[in-house]
Amino acid sequence: MGKKPWKLHGRKTPYTERGIKKLPCFRCGNPAAHQWQICSDGRLFRPVCGSCDFGLNMLVLNFMRDPDMDAKIKKYSDILKKAPNAQ
Repeated sequence: MGKKPWKLHGRKTPYTERGIKKLPCFRCGNPAAHQWQICSDGRLFRPVCGSCDFGLNMLVLNFMRDPDMDAKIKKYSDILKKAPNAQ
């Protein structure tokens, strides 16, 4: 079976705010709102939806053992709830 169509998205330069909204999330295929760049992934900018972005933020803060993780995640969750098209 070939790659899902959304798995083909990724580029070396950041997407514009307008451009990212035209793409599906690299992970789940839902409409993208954010982008992530991962060194081991060829440093490609990958489009992600709000839910996947939130999950990545939680994962990274947990991995880094950030002592303020709960407060940061709460604040980011509140920002995402207020932002149109961020999820």
